[in-house]
Amino acid sequence: MAYRVDNIPWWLKPFFLLWSYTLAFFSVGAIKLHRTFTKKTFIIEGGKLPKVGIYVLWHQDLLLYFVSKGRYDKPFYWMNHPIWYMKPVHLVLYWKGVTGLALGSSGNNGRGALEKVIDKLKQGENTTVAIDGPGGPAKKAKIGALQMSAQTGLPILPITFHTTREWRLSGWDQKRLPHLFSKWTITYEKPIYADPDNLEASRLELEKRLG
Repeated sequence: MAYRVDNIPWWLKPFFLLWSYTLAFFSVGAIKLHRTFTKKTFIIEGGKLPKVGIYVLWHQDLLLYFVSKGRYDKPFYWMNHPIWYMKPVHLVLYWKGVTGLALGSSGNNGRGALEKVIDKLKQGENTTVAIDGPGGPAKKAKIGALQMSAQTGLPILPITFHTTREWRLSGWDQKRLPHLFSKWTITYEKPIYADPDNLEASRLELEKRLG
């Protein structure tokens, strides 16, 4: 059985935590470097962002999202994969102001984690979802974010990114990372409200908005 972030044996924990905090520390440094030396333009298609919403993006854009986003100025509660090597990512999220994490994903208590996020949304917290994660296929939206919207009535806010220069990393999603000194545009597309009677139509519309 693969270790999770919450079941590391006591004798491995010191090494695990040292590795996790070291990697998270350098990741935050890289994020700050990119935030300083890239020029970003933000566009909000709906005029202004709602107080509470479900922000969605493709998994390939997670690094762009981390670079574009400073510390959260309102409460966010994320669902995230529980596998052991995600601990540095969890630390970065907490340092950015995420209020809590529901540990789960497709095939890893995803239903329980989804319900926790829905409860938090009803309490006025926001969330962010990479809707084709954690393992793809790339750019094929799963229905988790749509279920969140259908059960809460909250808007889904697709986020798209355009960069003048970027790298593509290896992996199923080919994550995007902008060059230093590149210019890029972050667009918050118009909100989508999931139709609880036709989630498939809402899913296709969401894929269209994200491109």
